[in-house]
Amino acid sequence: MAVENIGNVKMSNCDLVTFLEKNKNIDFLTFNLQDEKNIERLCIDESDEEVRKIVAHLKAFQRVLRIAPGGRKDLALTLIKAGIHSALQIAAMTRKDFMRRLSSIFHDDGRTSDEIYRNALQKKSVILIKYMNLLQNSEPHISSARFS
Repeated sequence: MAVENIGNVKMSNCDLVTFLEKNKNIDFLTFNLQDEKNIERLCIDESDEEVRKIVAHLKAFQRVLRIAPGGRKDLALTLIKAGIHSALQIAAMTRKDFMRRLSSIFHDDGRTSDEIYRNALQKKSVILIKYMNLLQNSEPHISSARFS
């Protein structure tokens, strides 16, 4: 059983799968893990410290689920097992390195890993655009500019 370490938090893929089965009515593609009220809706029978650990893993799962083709949970779990936790982590790799690292896992001539890589690059672009807009809109001169 592989144990993944996200930050200082350890959780096995088996634990994550069990948790997902308990919460199969939750759509983790759209579920807001930032909202405490939403987290209270999850089936978690643990202490507050354990809940924080589980949520950290769920956030990583959600990040990779959003770049997995078709939002496939099995692919997201495979990425987590391979040590991939975000689109930005993938986008930081060269395409060649990513393909070398993951094409053997998916056994499909690299089509799945290529699609995941392209999705990760697209997600990185969206994040950078949002960041630049936020940065530029917080400039002191923006409020005095007369944009119509």
